[in-house]
Amino acid sequence: MGDNPHLRAPITSLIGAQSNYSSAMHSTQRLPTLPFYITYHRGNLAGCQRVLYGRGFTLFELLTAMVIIGMLGGLAVSGYQSQLTNQRADNALSDFMVFLQNARSAAIIQRTEVILCPNAGPQSFNDAAVDRITNSVRCGPRNTWGQGSVAFTDHNGDLQVNGRDKVIGLLPRDYAGIDVTWRAFRNRSYLRFKKNGLTDWQNGRFLFCSSSGDPEMTRQITINSAGRIYPSYDYDSDGVHEGGNGQPIVCP
Repeated sequence: MGDNPHLRAPITSLIGAQSNYSSAMHSTQRLPTLPFYITYHRGNLAGCQRVLYGRGFTLFELLTAMVIIGMLGGLAVSGYQSQLTNQRADNALSDFMVFLQNARSAAIIQRTEVILCPNAGPQSFNDAAVDRITNSVRCGPRNTWGQGSVAFTDHNGDLQVNGRDKVIGLLPRDYAGIDVTWRAFRNRSYLRFKKNGLTDWQNGRFLFCSSSGDPEMTRQITINSAGRIYPSYDYDSDGVHEGGNGQPIVCP
């Protein structure tokens, strides 16, 4: 066949490729990187599993967590109790505002005097028992307004419910932790609205004070001699209500 150079080139290339492949195979066998890399990863994963699933909490860590939870729980309970008492003070202020306004309106509409005082009689009534309860209504001791209050018409001015007199409003005893006091000119234990809506020269104020003495739970309603009614507000948003003069309300 002879020495054909065209046939020799492919054979040479094939031999070269085989030689390169053989060298690459020998080279790969000499590199320990791949098996060691896999072994290293397996060991690391096993270690992670031991950390995640095999380790618990120490006694010190548990005690620390319990102390923190107890402190947070105490703060939450204290905040809830403070908020609850604040809500009672707001409810007392709102209820007395409606109570006073309705009594004044009744005096004007019915053209008769209306008396408001602490209630020493029944604390509630319904339509079937109006007459029975009306006949048993009487004013209680001074500064016991927070334990129930009553408003009734007083046609003959004797501070009692009789004759044509009717009970027109009752406030129940539901202001736990809030004391309600009435301080006014002429120092009477009751409040009288005359038939023109004026007070009987009894300009004064209702004070709503927390039994704990917390100033943030103090409220006030001011009534002038003309019978105008003004609630207190927290004008400067400091958590304490101020009166019409801008000064914080102080309980006795």
